[in-house]
Formats: sequence, C-alpha cells, structure tokens
Amino acid sequence: MSTERAAATFAPLLAEAEAGDVAAMVRVARRYGRGLGVAQSREAAVAWLERAADLGSTVAMDQLALYARDNLGRARWYGRAYRAGAPTGVLLRSLYAAHLAELGLEDVLAEPPKQDYFGVMAASPELAVCKAAAAGRHLKALEKLIASGAGLDALSEDGDGALHKAARLGLGKAVKALVRGGADLELRSNVDLTPLMVACAQRGKKAADIVLALIAAGADVHAYRPADEMTPLKLALDGPEEVLRALLDAGARSNWPPHTEETALEQAHRTGAHAARRVLEAHGITE
Repeated sequence: MSTERAAATFAPLLAEAEAGDVAAMVRVARRYGRGLGVAQSREAAVAWLERAADLGSTVAMDQLALYARDNLGRARWYGRAYRAGAPTGVLLRSLYAAHLAELGLEDVLAEPPKQDYFGVMAASPELAVCKAAAAGRHLKALEKLIASGAGLDALSEDGDGALHKAARLGLGKAVKALVRGGADLELRSNVDLTPLMVACAQRGKKAADIVLALIAAGADVHAYRPADEMTPLKLALDGPEEVLRALLDAGARSNWPPHTEETALEQAHRTGAHAARRVLEAHGITE
C-alpha cells in the first residue's frame, strides 16, 4: 500500500468508524496496529477493537484475543466470542482448559453425545449436515438431512459451515444440494469468510465450477473481511482467469472495500500476478 493511499483513505475510514460502522472499526484498528496512514498505536488498535466487540463483533473479539498479553486474557476474549456464538469451543478446550473454571466456562468442556443421522454420527442434525457436506460418500445422507428440514447454516467446531466445507473441498454436488436447499450464501466462517470467498481461494477446475455456481446463485461478489480487507476478487488473483472474469462480469470492483488500503490491481502488481493484472486491465480497471 502506498503512503499516499494510506494517508488519503484513513480519514474517511475513521469517520465511518466514529459514525458507528462496526466493520470500519475493525479496519481502523488494523490501520493503527500496522501504522498504515496513521501513527502506529497498539493502544488505539485495542480501543477500537473493544468498541467493535461491545457492539457484538466476534471478529473483534478474536482479534483482541491475539492482542492479549497472556493466556488468561486470550481465553477471556475467546470465551466471550464463544458466548456470542462463535465456534471457539474446540480452541478453548485444546489450549485454554486450565482457565475455563476461572472464567465460568466449564460447560465448554462438556461435549454432547452423538447420534446417528442417516448414517452420519453427530451431536445434532445441523452438525450432521456439516459433516456430510465434507465427504462425497455422504451425499445421499446430506440430501436426506436437507429434505428432513435440518438447519443448513450451523458452524462446526472447526469454524466452517456446510457450504464452506463443500466449497473448500471442491464437492460441487454437495454445494448445489445446499444451495437448492436454501443454505445462506453469505454465512461467515470463524475466520470471517463467505463460501464464495473460500471457493475463490481454491485452485483447479472443480473450484472454478463452484465459484461460477455460487455467483449464479446470487452470492455477493462485494463481500469482504474487515480484518484484512480481503475480497473474492483479491482471493482469486492467482487462480483461473475464468473466475476473475466471472467475478468482474458480476460487478466485483478492484477498489473495494471503500477506502481500501490496497486495490486488487495493486495487489496483482505487488504479487506478480501478471495474468490477473491483464484480465483486470482488459476490463478497464486502472486502479
């Protein structure tokens, strides 16, 4: 990111954060944390993340856990994210079990019993959907779970939803079954990615087909992750050109999100993604 762009985009981004935009608060915290367009300040970064966390942002809570100075502090923020619905239980159990009683999180240690759902062992129908979506051999079970009315938008303990899992593994039939069943195309994983963003980060023909299917189903090509301003287009820069063209034809913008610290075209230049740069420039993109 150029010094000029950093300085020019910080003030309008700060104004959005001060107006109450939670995503902008997380982005401002990143700028303070890295010293982009503003003097580096750990204290300011933490303060903005705390404001976002107070407004319910589990992304900010996860970031605050990384800023914590000891394991108790990290456990406290991961625990708060867990209470707010983030799938951090496995993390708490595996790394911070010693602090759970002190934080009143003993229930995290209790894992519910598993049941058989059409041949898939899981603690609930929703988690059975996640498990079935991650294995091609369970496609029939997935279809039966969908037909039975099982919820399709739960996050498993690894932080992915069913659609994220199928997209990550290139399981096109599972993706199509979930889309037909009404799965949320904009569901965020524990690392704040949508299924389309996950698919754009994969490589190969299967992944490209899934990207095209998700775009055709109406997935938002303008989704972004506030913590690092990553977008589907930026994630796809070193992938197949047909994916880039499909994203651009669907309206994806290089200069996104607003006041971004680095455009997709700038990223392509910086990382040497020459084929992507040519595709972007062929679509009339100049920044």
